[in-house]
Amino acid sequence: MEKNDDLNHVPVCNTSDIRLVRVKETLRNRNLNPTLFVIDDEENIIQAARAGVELLGVFISSTARVSSEFFQEKSLANVDINQVEASDVREIFGSERLSRVFALAKWHDRPNLTSVFDRPGDIVVLDGVRLMGNIGAIVRNACAFGAAGVVLIESDIPDLVDRRLIRSSRGTVFSIPVVVANRAEIIEHARKNDIPFVVLDGGSEKDISEISRQDSQIAIVLGSEKTGPSAVMKDVATTSYRISINPAIESLNVSVAAAIALHERRR
Repeated sequence: MEKNDDLNHVPVCNTSDIRLVRVKETLRNRNLNPTLFVIDDEENIIQAARAGVELLGVFISSTARVSSEFFQEKSLANVDINQVEASDVREIFGSERLSRVFALAKWHDRPNLTSVFDRPGDIVVLDGVRLMGNIGAIVRNACAFGAAGVVLIESDIPDLVDRRLIRSSRGTVFSIPVVVANRAEIIEHARKNDIPFVVLDGGSEKDISEISRQDSQIAIVLGSEKTGPSAVMKDVATTSYRISINPAIESLNVSVAAAIALHERRR
């Protein structure tokens, strides 16, 4: 493959560079240095930079095709960008999913429940949603519709900077607070802030269009497609809403349901 012309001006580094050593270590074992993580692909790197994530270095495979816009991105103006031979990139990633454009990053100010509840907008609560692709899509939807944040309950997610979550959210995981909590913690925070829970439930009598009548901040609870929200979250909810669909279809994808609910809240 022909090199991108912009790469002609990018300095080359090899696997002895300590940052690439850290990339390799991080890919193999996140527990070695939990403060470091890897970001794949141009869009996700730009999203992270714009959100204030510290980028210790950006690395581009010698065979990668990179957009000119990437090199012109203002948020990357002070970031060290390096070229790496394709064979070295393959060696660094090993059996992990290979990326031709990647960054070593450090996130200093990770959000918590307080930072979610301090923001305006509705809160999205995922109760037992475990598929990484769905979680990432919901994070992106929440960011697009101005939600305060996303709270994950029993998500089994290994790390909020998991490469799969970053990719599936298209990097928006850095632009909106995403936190892991248990039910007791979020219920306590909601009560302290006088924010009611509402659940999406296919058996509800109220149509989703009525959710726009809620005149204050709410926490919208979505469960997995298979089991729905837990009994605990249903019990603390003040009301529930259904999304009417063709009866021949068992359920909507949870990320689609989240997008519909958040869109209705903006009406």
